[in-house]
Amino acid sequence: MMDERLKRLKHSLDETALGRLRFSEEKMETVINHIRKQEGERDIDVLLVVFQLLVYKKNGHHLTQQLRVRGITRFDGEEGRLYLLLHKLENQSYLSSSWESDVKYYRLTSKGQRLLKNYETTPGTKKTLFQPLLESVIHV
Repeated sequence: MMDERLKRLKHSLDETALGRLRFSEEKMETVINHIRKQEGERDIDVLLVVFQLLVYKKNGHHLTQQLRVRGITRFDGEEGRLYLLLHKLENQSYLSSSWESDVKYYRLTSKGQRLLKNYETTPGTKKTLFQPLLESVIHV
């Protein structure tokens, strides 16, 4: 029964313009890789993980590694986007940075720590706490 419905759906899609649409192998692979990278990586979750990781100071390279360990790969090959995010968070006083031996380190400020603590102590507030910040910084 279900197989028959799926076959009819596939047939009807083949009859539309979508059925005639063709992608090069390279383009298909690019799209598939992009989808895989983004899978499960909602912007608000990425921002939360960055906050959690920067409770202790880290440089950008170490932060990228820690994000990857947590399954966040959206910055792989696009590390500049991570540094842009860090810069925006620093400009809004959620992060501070310092230079040590030609390496820049980032860490949550007291403002950033308060936001993270409010999230951790008030269940179900992720969206309301992080949404305003998200709209101003995450689209990097």
